[in-house]
Amino acid sequence: MSRRPARRIVTTAACAPERVPITSNHVIGKESLKIKIVEQVLLEKVCQLFRNRRYEPEPVSL
Repeated sequence: MSRRPARRIVTTAACAPERVPITSNHVIGKESLKIKIVEQVLLEKVCQLFRNRRYEPEPVSL
């Protein structure tokens, strides 16, 4: 009983699609926008923390 070797999947430039589907581009664009929005919110939070820390009065020790 002889076994046949497993088939290999060959990917070459000739097999690759020339374009990415429009839906993929749309999803990528939405994800990029979400990342930019989250980044902006986090930056604002950090800036707010530093502003609050800078104007917070020092505790007076007796």
